[in-house]
Amino acid sequence: MSEPRGIDTLRDLPDRRRMRPDVDPARAVTVLVLEPYPGVRDILTRILGRAGYRVLGAGSREQAEQVCAGHSGVIDLILAEVDFPPTGGVRAALAVTGRHPGAAVLYCSGHSRQLLVRLGALPPDVPFLAKPFLVGDLLADVREVLWWRPQ
Repeated sequence: MSEPRGIDTLRDLPDRRRMRPDVDPARAVTVLVLEPYPGVRDILTRILGRAGYRVLGAGSREQAEQVCAGHSGVIDLILAEVDFPPTGGVRAALAVTGRHPGAAVLYCSGHSRQLLVRLGALPPDVPFLAKPFLVGDLLADVREVLWWRPQ
């Protein structure tokens, strides 16, 4: 008998009602994806959207400011690439949380946490997801960060 497989493709993603029983369907959770690479941003947007999240995307800090200004609702989570132009994902996320103070932040990068912390690009005590990652790992980390955020 083979080992059970994790979720690693969009095709493997379970129905959103089974995936997110803790979320009130009357109020979708909104995630802002800060990712400079359009292809990666599109994939993340599709994955999160198929999991039941309302997703906004931005490829630069200026786009993030425009998206936030045009969004009248709450932003619950920011998924931020640490290497985000022009000032980095941490500063971009801080700018967004200034407008949406209840937003949780999950940082991601193709570089290791240890390297980013050593270079001063990432605080040591923040949620972080190393790229590349499986779809299931992304969704689990998003749920966990949302669960533990201050209300």
